[in-house]
Amino acid sequence: MNMQEELNLLKRIFKKSLTLLKKTTRSVLMNDQNTIEDTETKQEKWNRGLDIFIESVIKPDPSLRQCAHNQRCYHELMDVRQDVLDYLNSLRWHD
Repeated sequence: MNMQEELNLLKRIFKKSLTLLKKTTRSVLMNDQNTIEDTETKQEKWNRGLDIFIESVIKPDPSLRQCAHNQRCYHELMDVRQDVLDYLNSLRWHD
C-alpha cells in the first residue's frame, strides 16, 4: 500500500468514526477523557470500542515501522495491517 492509499484509508475511517461519534454522542461531560453518559445501546458501545481499537491499529508506531524496514518486511507489515483493518471493519454492528 502506498502513502496515498494509506492516507485515503485513514480519511475514510476517520469520516466513519466521526459520523458514528456524532450519531451516538448524546451528552458529553467535558474532562480529559470526554466521558460519555451511560445511555448508549450495546451496539453503540460496541462500535465505539471498535473505533478506538481501529484507531490503535492505524496509529503509526515509528519504532515498529523502522524495525520492519530493518528486517525488510515493511510492505508485508502494511499488508497485514490492511487485512486486520478490513476484518475489524467487518465487526461493526449496523442498524
